[in-house]
Amino acid sequence: MNKNVKIIAIVAAVIVVVIIGIVLFLNLRYISKDEVREAVASKMNADEKDLRFSSIDLETDEKVYDVDVYYNNMEYEFKVDAHDGEVVYTNYTPSNDTGNTNGQGNVNGDVQGQPVVDEGITIDEAKALVLQDNNLTENDVQFTKADRDYDNNNLVYDIEFVYNNVEYNYEVRAIDGQIISFEQDDAH
Repeated sequence: MNKNVKIIAIVAAVIVVVIIGIVLFLNLRYISKDEVREAVASKMNADEKDLRFSSIDLETDEKVYDVDVYYNNMEYEFKVDAHDGEVVYTNYTPSNDTGNTNGQGNVNGDVQGQPVVDEGITIDEAKALVLQDNNLTENDVQFTKADRDYDNNNLVYDIEFVYNNVEYNYEVRAIDGQIISFEQDDAH
C-alpha cells in the first residue's frame, strides 16, 4: 500500500505541474508585434504602410503593448491588450468631418475617418524653395534625392541636387517650409 500511495502522489504532482504549466502558458502568451501593428492600423482605418511606428513596447506588468505611431505628421499613442490585440486606450480620435471632399467621400484624399492634417508644403514646393534659395531653376540642376523623412518627430523633406559639380543637400520642414539644414560639397 505504501508503494501505491507513492505512485498516486507522483501522478498527482505531475498533473498539478502540467496544469500550472498550461495556466502559465496561457497567461504569458502574447500577440506578436506584427499583430499589434495590424490592430492599430485597423483601429485607425488606415493602411499599415502609411503609419510609422516609433515604438512598440511590451509592458508586462499591465499586459499591454505601449505603441507610439505617426500618421499624417501627428503622433498617437495606443495601448493594445497583449493577449487578444484589443485596443484598450488611444488618444486617436477619428474625424467625422465631411468637408473638403474630393468627390469620392474622402477628406483631402485621405482615408475617410482619418484626421485631416495640413502637412504644409509638398515635396515639389520644397524643391522650389531650395532652388529659390540659390537663384536657380529646375532646368539648371540635376536632382539626386527628394524624400520624405522624420527629424525629431517632424516631417521633413531631404532634397539633394547637383549644380556646377557642387552637391547641395537641404532639409526642409514640411509643416512650414523652413530650411532647417543646408550642406554644400564638391560632387565627385
